[in-house]
Amino acid sequence: MEPNPYTPTEANLDTSAVKEDVSEEMEARRVIAYRAFADDDEYVTMWRPLLAGEKTRLPFNWYAAIFTAGWCAYRKMYWLAAGVYLSSMIAGFIGGVIYVLVRPDRIDALQGPDALWVGFFATLFIIRIPLGLFANRLYYRKASKAIQKTIDQNLGTNEEILARIAKLGGINPIALGVVIVLNIVVNFWFR
Repeated sequence: MEPNPYTPTEANLDTSAVKEDVSEEMEARRVIAYRAFADDDEYVTMWRPLLAGEKTRLPFNWYAAIFTAGWCAYRKMYWLAAGVYLSSMIAGFIGGVIYVLVRPDRIDALQGPDALWVGFFATLFIIRIPLGLFANRLYYRKASKAIQKTIDQNLGTNEEILARIAKLGGINPIALGVVIVLNIVVNFWFR
């Protein structure tokens, strides 16, 4: 009996080229999905090592450190924005209490410009610096969960899936406006 000429041999079973093509295509799709979510090439560039499976430190996010809850709301991380906002208020209050305990003769100063500085420095070390350090990773995790959930649902064409991913991510200037108005109202209320 003669060997079947159509039987695959080890020589023609090399699938590494096919695997590499599939891998490159999957990587490109992932980048497109993250780009659709973030609506910002800067984030996708920053996340590339994470997308490749590398463990890396992400850079400090100055916007998150300066604008705290406003940045979180702008990036559609509403629960985090609420937590950061409440934590900032608590940190400012604790800073004021510590200030009064350390300088009881200056309790009247907490009604003036000193109150601003006490609140700023209290939130600087408790909220702003940690948020700046971890904001990019938190945003990446939110993106990863939203993208995976949308892909797992497998509803519609690739374009429809990308549209859903883009709707879950991106920015919300109205939410930022709400945080700004809330800050103004709270600052006038506690004067």
